[in-house]
Amino acid sequence: MINEKHIESYLDSLEEKGPNNTFLEQEELIEYLQSNTFSSLNEHERKTLFFCFEVIFNSYLLSEKEEPQFDLDAFLDAEEDNWALREDINSWPKTVDAFFEDYKEEDLLAFIEDTLVEDEEGESTISDIAREIIFISAKSFIDSLDA
Repeated sequence: MINEKHIESYLDSLEEKGPNNTFLEQEELIEYLQSNTFSSLNEHERKTLFFCFEVIFNSYLLSEKEEPQFDLDAFLDAEEDNWALREDINSWPKTVDAFFEDYKEEDLLAFIEDTLVEDEEGESTISDIAREIIFISAKSFIDSLDA
């Protein structure tokens, strides 16, 4: 299980040393993140998507002492399940609550949620649809790591 200390440790290392380039060496994952699947995201939203995946990847690395293996099929299966749940629930806040219910990787999911919230002034640089896309994609990545 990845907990808050792993996430904070990676975020601290980002400030001290910069990003861990091992994430960028994950060709299949990077190709997917750069695919047309995310063409509706603007530049800032794409950077946020990459940042979320980078933190998940490196938090897993710190926790498990090995690189996570990106399995596109497991990811797509998880993504399909997550979007199906989203379609079954009529509001985004209720969907998020359902995603958190009995979720093993709650700290990672909370990090993603916190990354996507509005700032102190109630402003958001991420559209509502992009927030859902990034959140569900990130959750699907987390889910696929356990597959």
